[in-house]
Amino acid sequence: MPIALDSEKTFDVVLLSDMKKKDGSRPTFRFHHLTSRQWIELSDCVDEIIKIGESGRGEHQKQLTSIIASHLRGWKNMGCEFIVDDNRLEWMLDSLSREETYELAGRLLVKSDMSGDDLKKSDAPLQSDSRSSAQDAE
Repeated sequence: MPIALDSEKTFDVVLLSDMKKKDGSRPTFRFHHLTSRQWIELSDCVDEIIKIGESGRGEHQKQLTSIIASHLRGWKNMGCEFIVDDNRLEWMLDSLSREETYELAGRLLVKSDMSGDDLKKSDAPLQSDSRSSAQDAE
């Protein structure tokens, strides 16, 4: 069965700003995988927002948030119960910053292209090395 059609197949997204919180207390969004058509719709909306710049973003922001809300299947540690009706979009518009909305859109696009081990690894904290990845020129 295609992963996007399997209602049991979901993935979690934690905002980068919440990654340092303890694992059991992190606010977490649970999403359903996108079909190819849905992925294109979301990607096109993001591209349009980038293209138009600061002017005219309001309507596109609402469209972007609406697309994200339609694929949201649950959440935890948000301070309220998951909203299963149209009020979910209003909650997201009233609760998320513009940057958080863009982050969710990007993570939804990337994670919808993953499965199995790649998907599990994608939420692992990033490994960083205090050394520079490039050697200084002498």
